[in-house]
Amino acid sequence: MPLRYPVVAKTSFATEPFVGPVRPYARRVGALLTDSREIPELLEAFRKGDREAFRTIFERHEAMVYSVAAHLTGDRELARDVAQEVFVRLFAERDRIREPRALSTWLYRVAVREAIDASRREGLRRGLPLEDPAVRQTASSGTSPGEAAAELETRERVRRALLSLSPRLRAVAVLRYLEGLSYEEIGEALGLGAGTVKSRLFRAHEALAEILEDER
Repeated sequence: MPLRYPVVAKTSFATEPFVGPVRPYARRVGALLTDSREIPELLEAFRKGDREAFRTIFERHEAMVYSVAAHLTGDRELARDVAQEVFVRLFAERDRIREPRALSTWLYRVAVREAIDASRREGLRRGLPLEDPAVRQTASSGTSPGEAAAELETRERVRRALLSLSPRLRAVAVLRYLEGLSYEEIGEALGLGAGTVKSRLFRAHEALAEILEDER
């Protein structure tokens, strides 16, 4: 029997801190989908409301959606709420998904919009403090305690700087620098022309550089 509504538990989403190494999920989305011959059948089953097809898609993309939401909102709990809403919407609007590329584009676009809307509604929260034990575990392996502390401090400064940007600039910066999307992919996800993407990235880069310089 087709699934009427998806069951997406918030505990399913990533529990690791979002202040960590850059994880370019975007570069792997295509591989996750197009490397398998089962994908056309998977998407077709998903559009018909198949529970297992939805579960497979959810498991392959939950980390990416959560990552975008966490970097844009600055709060793990809010990011989980956003990610949950994204997948609920995905199921409700599944008839729009006709090919793998359309799926990843849709997920990025809706994740960004939902995260920005959530931030505006509730206000940006402080996010994880630097001293949080979970954050300390994200330092690169093989570094000395001093190097690890410096690395985490740098990440925290970058996180604060990102959250100080306007939503428009923050969105392109997160998708480019943290998710690894190309200009074309950012344009598709946000519905922007190439010139607008480049302009916003330039402004975001300048703003981040100024903020980080002032913090020294």
